[in-house]
Amino acid sequence: MFISQPATLEKKTQAVTPPAALQRRRWVVLAQGLTTAVFVILSLEALFAAAGLGEQEFLKRDGELGFVPMEGKHVTWRKEGFSRTQFNSCGMSDREYSLDKPAGTFRIAVIGDSMVESLQVDRSQSFCRLVEQELNKGNPERKFQVMNFGVSSYNLGQIYLRLQKLVTKFHVDLVLLCVRHNSVFDVFPRTPASFFFARPYFFLGNNGRLIQDYTVQRLWDKSGEARRLRACQWLREHSRTWGVVSSFMESAAAWYLQLSSNGLKWGADVTDKQTAFAPASKEEVRPLSGGQASPALANLPSNRRIAGGGTADTVASSCHDCPQQDDGLLAGKNSTGNAGAGEARAAAYYWPIAEALVCGMNETSQAGNSQLAILRLPTDYKPNNPETELLRRTASLHHIPFIDASGSFEKAKALGLVRLFYIKHFTPAGHILLTSQLTPYLASLPRIKEFCQSSARTEAPPWGTHRHE
Repeated sequence: MFISQPATLEKKTQAVTPPAALQRRRWVVLAQGLTTAVFVILSLEALFAAAGLGEQEFLKRDGELGFVPMEGKHVTWRKEGFSRTQFNSCGMSDREYSLDKPAGTFRIAVIGDSMVESLQVDRSQSFCRLVEQELNKGNPERKFQVMNFGVSSYNLGQIYLRLQKLVTKFHVDLVLLCVRHNSVFDVFPRTPASFFFARPYFFLGNNGRLIQDYTVQRLWDKSGEARRLRACQWLREHSRTWGVVSSFMESAAAWYLQLSSNGLKWGADVTDKQTAFAPASKEEVRPLSGGQASPALANLPSNRRIAGGGTADTVASSCHDCPQQDDGLLAGKNSTGNAGAGEARAAAYYWPIAEALVCGMNETSQAGNSQLAILRLPTDYKPNNPETELLRRTASLHHIPFIDASGSFEKAKALGLVRLFYIKHFTPAGHILLTSQLTPYLASLPRIKEFCQSSARTEAPPWGTHRHE
């Protein structure tokens, strides 16, 4: 007889995964995750590239000039006007150029700020390109190259350094300095510093010579914002995804600050001149007090002759009550950034430094067998006529060709038939109007006339040849 045994509980034994197999599984999961992440990032990069998103930042820090354009950077500009362009290998908003000037070619270097850079229109619509086309129309045996060296937010000091460091390498024949209204106010440091104002500044020594100063720039370079920019520099240059994310985060930060300060706007980022995004703290850069004499004014020599007539002492004595720069406002300027009631005194007050920079550009041009000419750019705001007169007198005193394009723009604006400015920069119609005034003036310059009259295409310019160092 079969007797059943009591049921016993059987312990279920679970299979134990060997450590090596478990490690391999983790590596597989990690590899799959990385592959997916790379695929998503590349897909986003391709999507943003096609849409032109995340391409709004194009400036990087530079030890000598404060900031410079990123070489080879693709930019889609939507803040004022629209354009899709690429900076060349030298950081110019232009096509590529060889350092050696081709035979039978006349090179014109156009230097200035964002008015010259012209990101608001397609490159083919900028006045640099249009002037080049017009000059080449009537000279089949000669070739003109009009080269765009403009950089957003550059002041006269940075323009002077860019002329020395970059423009002279291309052996140009004519340097056209484009000066916007109220440029004289930007020669003096602003505090507290931010991305655009952390740059080299110039003062005058007792001998009247320019003294280059990096104090503001070095102080800002120690700030948290400067460290952040250095840490993410590669991403800022190469990643559109980073550009989209950082733009959103910066806009959110600017919007938050606007609630408390009412001084910023939605959509601000590090390359927006209307933002004070992450400025250096007051402990890093101390603002100038109203009763504190600035280094620039303290160093003005008493025998320094200025274009407005008189000496630095006479200017200072008539402007002893000019307010010092504080909270980003400049002497003689009101809250809208336009010249105020004290524009004449303030312009004369700061002019010795601006005049020295213009003279320095003239000397640099002559040393490179080139010639300096000055273009006074028009404005859609209240013009700073005292500054224009000082600039005109400086040009006359140093025999520098000078043209003021403001007159034709004022007449066209009075008619109101076409829009010449978006906000601060030219529309395509503005570039056309400037070209119509600038081209015949350039063609009338003796140096260009002599070039056009040369008989052979390979003949050297009558004013001498460029020596390649």
